[in-house]
Amino acid sequence: MPPRSFLEVVGIPVVRLTDNNVQVLEILLRISCNLLTPTIEKSRASRKTQLSSMLNHTTAEIHRDLDALLHDPRVAERAKTDMWCAKITAEMTERSGNLRILTKENSLYNSGMVEDIKDACAAWITAVRARDAV
Repeated sequence: MPPRSFLEVVGIPVVRLTDNNVQVLEILLRISCNLLTPTIEKSRASRKTQLSSMLNHTTAEIHRDLDALLHDPRVAERAKTDMWCAKITAEMTERSGNLRILTKENSLYNSGMVEDIKDACAAWITAVRARDAV
């Protein structure tokens, strides 16, 4: 049978007797082929495109929201009393190896959270694309 095909019942089942007087159920069938259904390869390619687009849009949305947080006065006000946003006397380096120059006042920048989230997004994208390449 060709791909994307199946058997379709086209008649009423009938019980027939063979030459040996054995009852046999006879069902009239025909091969039905659906030519409009996409192939497995096309379905997989379409799903891959959808997931890639979703990944790009999700990370873009995360970056946009993080940038909005950095400029939100409510976040800046809360960071003033947050111990994780305090300036630490020890030198801090970013994942990229660059020395982090902290601000004098407590700030979201001092915590390194925004950069860590952006780095995690980049790692996520790299991991997904590496998996697709296999």
